[in-house]
Amino acid sequence: MKLNDKVSYSAVAAAVALACGSPFVADAASLSSSTITMSQQGNALATASANTTLTVTVALSSSYIANDTAQLTIVGGNWQTASGAPPDATCSSGTFGGLSYDRSTNRANYRVTSGTPTSTSICTFVVAVQNASMGTAGNVTISYGAQTASSNLSFDSGSAITVARVVDQFSSSAGTLLNGVVNVNNARLHFVADESTGAASQFGGNEDHLGFTLNNSGSLANAATVSSIVATINGDFSFLDDDGTAGCSASDLTQGPGQALAVGNTGSLSINSACSVLTYTESSTLAPSTTGAVRFIALGKTGAATSTALTNEKIINNGSFSGSIVFNYGNGATSSETDSYSSLGSWTLNGASIDVAFMPYTEGTSRIINLTNRSGQTGAITVSAINESGVACAAFSAGSIAGNSIKNISADVDAGIRACYGATFAGRVALNVVANIPGSNAELYTGYNRNGSLSTIVNTSNGFGTR
Repeated sequence: MKLNDKVSYSAVAAAVALACGSPFVADAASLSSSTITMSQQGNALATASANTTLTVTVALSSSYIANDTAQLTIVGGNWQTASGAPPDATCSSGTFGGLSYDRSTNRANYRVTSGTPTSTSICTFVVAVQNASMGTAGNVTISYGAQTASSNLSFDSGSAITVARVVDQFSSSAGTLLNGVVNVNNARLHFVADESTGAASQFGGNEDHLGFTLNNSGSLANAATVSSIVATINGDFSFLDDDGTAGCSASDLTQGPGQALAVGNTGSLSINSACSVLTYTESSTLAPSTTGAVRFIALGKTGAATSTALTNEKIINNGSFSGSIVFNYGNGATSSETDSYSSLGSWTLNGASIDVAFMPYTEGTSRIINLTNRSGQTGAITVSAINESGVACAAFSAGSIAGNSIKNISADVDAGIRACYGATFAGRVALNVVANIPGSNAELYTGYNRNGSLSTIVNTSNGFGTR
């Protein structure tokens, strides 16, 4: 008797549930929509009233009755408003009346208000999504769900589909890095060779090129408009200051032996007075749907690599470069995106560059630094340093060394260190000694005397570099 009661109850419950929009029916509603690709930057600039209208088609798999409810749930964006109602959704049989937009649940709410949507009905929902809410790169999705009017049981759910894809409109890359080799056989006034890739030679002498690539996917929906592009390159550009002034100015970029030039585009160059920041600015807009637009900056000296040094001509220092590329854009407002580059290449020497791991400047010590030149070439000597606190000392002169000779540069180094860190400096420094002579013909002896006790310091020319 109990078994018969259970069977009878189950049959009645199933019949009622089917009539009401059954939770026993498999959830199989399917959604479809076109997917639009939008600009992350354009969306971020959009006003609160700027919206994108989306049409989502839902193929129902269950039958509905009056007052059954349904929702579209959005992820990755907000509905156009926190109040108000979406327009009614029409079906091939029946209508879902729009009730409300609810941002707290990210749902657009509907109720069956006329007709009876069936398991074969196709329903069209039109919703509006706020552009400004889609300012982060990624997908915007919408899913579907329904509930019975009598008991609020869920049925006929539909998995989320992608209705919008938000992407980064701007990108850049550094394709041609600064990689020049400074020629010590020409007193470090020129590079060893002309750049073999990148822009054509500009100065009639050997030069090096920095090339960076710009992309603007301007065909995106709600695309931002580029107003300018600014590339900043950090490094030692003191070789440009060859007009006799104490620092760099705009005229140093194009006059005298040392030059820098923006190649094959409408941009312009500027430099700070410390000769440490070179800036490329392009004010004209980067056209929409631009891919692989290359901008070159040429750096070097005029004249052939064997030119005689002019009165004020400066050497080219070896060193590394870093920088950034900024896209400025706007659609009524203005914003920017920055791509940073920790390395834009480096300049090296084909001559003597010797590292000394440490040199003590403490009470009771004196330094012994002897440079040997076995070549017949006379060359200038420069020294740079860094102390234990990481404070760098810019390159200073230690005079020059004649061919086939030995020079004690201890006093020159001491004077430079005291000028940099102060007359009472105490501690240890690491040194880099550069001489404009062939590296294979140079050797540096380094040591120190502490209260009559002599100690030798191994450096990269006498054993350290070959371990």
